[in-house]
Amino acid sequence: MSIDTSSSTPNAQTRCLLKDLDSYYKNPLSFIQNLQYSVDKDGFNQLHGILIGPDHSSYENGQFAFRIKFPLEYPFKPFAFFFLTRICHPNVDTETGHACHDELISSWKPQISISTILSKIYSLLQQPDYNKYYGEQIVPDKDPETARQWTEKYAKPV
Repeated sequence: MSIDTSSSTPNAQTRCLLKDLDSYYKNPLSFIQNLQYSVDKDGFNQLHGILIGPDHSSYENGQFAFRIKFPLEYPFKPFAFFFLTRICHPNVDTETGHACHDELISSWKPQISISTILSKIYSLLQQPDYNKYYGEQIVPDKDPETARQWTEKYAKPV
């Protein structure tokens, strides 16, 4: 897949991102569909796509739309990952869809690729960390059965 940047000369951040995307497109992940690059109204680079829930999990066969927003300081500061599809997960803020993973926050390194982060988010769906709730106090209904119900309700194709 090619990405059109002809409208302007890409800045260093965009060049870095596009290089990483080119690498991703040469070896795409099977659980990611329709990964697309865009620039939002404020000029921030972002990616959109669909993450397919892992087999044998509460999210199995769910289709979760997501957005990744890149700060101006990327790759020196991590990007933010948001689920656009409602998801019941202890490591995702229910209101905003913002996902929490250590490599997105405290362990970030500029060498971490988009493929690596997408794989880490996928692994959070395989093995939610019920010891680390994100964005909220411990919520009693963030359990595997409720996650399964929400996946059926919000993340199944019509």
